[in-house]
Amino acid sequence: MTRQIKERARKFGSCNVQQTDYLARLYNKLPAVEAVEAALAVFTTPTDAGDNFDEQELAGYLLWTGKHSCHLPAKEVLSALLDNWNLSVEEVPWYLCREFGQDTVMKAVEELIDDASSSYAHKTLSTLAFWVRNYKPPAQ
Repeated sequence: MTRQIKERARKFGSCNVQQTDYLARLYNKLPAVEAVEAALAVFTTPTDAGDNFDEQELAGYLLWTGKHSCHLPAKEVLSALLDNWNLSVEEVPWYLCREFGQDTVMKAVEELIDDASSSYAHKTLSTLAFWVRNYKPPAQ
């Protein structure tokens, strides 16, 4: 699934409704663990394609709109994002807020900021904190 997300994003971008709907149907049919890990892998593995925004925007959309719960701890996911996450993709922190609660995710971000060893990690965590603070739960 990770490969399909990346390939379709490169070919069609992240805003092609037909491709997005197609991938969403495939994504939602997968077992939860497989689906979530496939989408998160787009954020945690370096890309050879240069700009990764479309890939990550598409993967973030699948997480955010999908039906799968996250089986990993919030802090573990956040820590894995630090090197490759595109700071403009708010769907990942919002997905985590929906799954774990805004307070839990903010606490994890704050703990990671305290341990941040590089200025890039600190910038990434500060941006994550921004998106978490601006999270609005979906209407029910």
